[in-house]
Amino acid sequence: MMIDLAETTTSRIHDAIRQARQRLGGPASGMVLTLVIVTDEAAQYDAVRAASEAAREHPMRVLAVITRRPEAGSRLDAVVSLTGSPAWLTDHVLGDHHTFGTSSPAAVAGYPAITVPAARVSGLPVGISLAGPAWSEQRLIALAHAFELAGQPGHGPAGTRG
Repeated sequence: MMIDLAETTTSRIHDAIRQARQRLGGPASGMVLTLVIVTDEAAQYDAVRAASEAAREHPMRVLAVITRRPEAGSRLDAVVSLTGSPAWLTDHVLGDHHTFGTSSPAAVAGYPAITVPAARVSGLPVGISLAGPAWSEQRLIALAHAFELAGQPGHGPAGTRG
């Protein structure tokens, strides 16, 4: 389900979340609410603050997309993707069955990448990979560390990570 709230306020976010949960009969077990905010650099402080206030009342992961002025040029921190398919149990008769992975393009191009655990699917781990431009190792490690902290008890919504 997606709810589009353009030009919104904290109270409108709160009302939309409350109404969505009522329609669904309460929070779904094992599901995580993700609030995606899109803002420009001038309004980023107020937008992130409003999202943080909403997250206090309704635990959720907040992703902020902050647009830049076209004349400011590109500033890519990282490309984030699912590392691969969920881990699989070893088939002792037929062997492993790798389906796909996303770390190869960065490795072949010689760009830095880092993988961190993100969740569990059927009890098996799933990771995300962050790939960045040349010489961005320090930034990638900081982003990966922040992601891991967000999933630890006391640092993010309870039960959201494996």
